[in-house]
Amino acid sequence: MLCAIVAHMTVMSQPPGCEESHSLLEMGIANSSPQIPNARLGATLTRQAVIDAATRQYLAGQSLDMSALAAELGIGRSTLYRLVGNRENLLATLLAQATERTFRRATAAITAEGGLEHVLEALDRFMRAIIAARPLRMLSEREPLLFMRLFLLPGQVEQTAGRLIGDMLATEVAAGRLELPLPPAMCGDAIVRMCDPHLYAHVLGRGEPEIDAALDLIAALLGRRH
Repeated sequence: MLCAIVAHMTVMSQPPGCEESHSLLEMGIANSSPQIPNARLGATLTRQAVIDAATRQYLAGQSLDMSALAAELGIGRSTLYRLVGNRENLLATLLAQATERTFRRATAAITAEGGLEHVLEALDRFMRAIIAARPLRMLSEREPLLFMRLFLLPGQVEQTAGRLIGDMLATEVAAGRLELPLPPAMCGDAIVRMCDPHLYAHVLGRGEPEIDAALDLIAALLGRRH
């Protein structure tokens, strides 16, 4: 759902890809993936370097082309697939990383001091950043069935969003600012699955995203009574 995002999925006031491409370097996830010599680049190519190159295609609003990506990196398609899997796996990975970057930026801008209001503001900012992400919107319009598989079914994007939300809830609980009806990790996963149909209502043919409805559901789950 909430994702990525990632980050990132992702941003709002900059030209497509500008802020995200900088964030990619600043907030990229360290990895211990296999390395493959790359004669053309004169360096060792890591799995993350491939993901970064694919992310640049995505942020430019392009359809991810595995042949073009392999040519850009100076490797064969078989090597590319060994490093990152097939096209759908690669997209899932880069979108999960983008989800994390988007979430980190959203939570960094929160003004509420803590507790339920802190959580609601974070998720409000997070969801609105996702909806504002032009590359993500282009992907949903260009490949709606793939988009639904990546964002509305269990996988890397949902797992990343659930983990990030669960960690945020755990922090608030540990600080004594929030009480939950269920363990934080379980609440994080529930929030993702509960909000997905509202966040991606436009992809499901239900009109515009229903962020306010999603926030009402989150508040009810976490204990707010009207």
